[in-house]
Amino acid sequence: DFMFPKVDTEYTVQTDRGGVAFVIACGLIFILCLAEIITWRSQNLRTVEHVVVDTSLGQRMQVNINISFPALACHDVHV
Repeated sequence: DFMFPKVDTEYTVQTDRGGVAFVIACGLIFILCLAEIITWRSQNLRTVEHVVVDTSLGQRMQVNINISFPALACHDVHV
């Protein structure tokens, strides 16, 4: 604690307003964390069944696609 030493209790004042602000801040942090987790899970569970390439640019572009088949046995795969 050499960088941020703890303040002595004789120099602090605890108020009801500070307690309410603390509870509201904790609630807001919880809601934001929960929203991030829900968004992350919904993005990771989504599957894409088709891909559309925009050809209006008139140029060639390299496209790398990573496809996983978790329910497909290895001996059934033929390339």
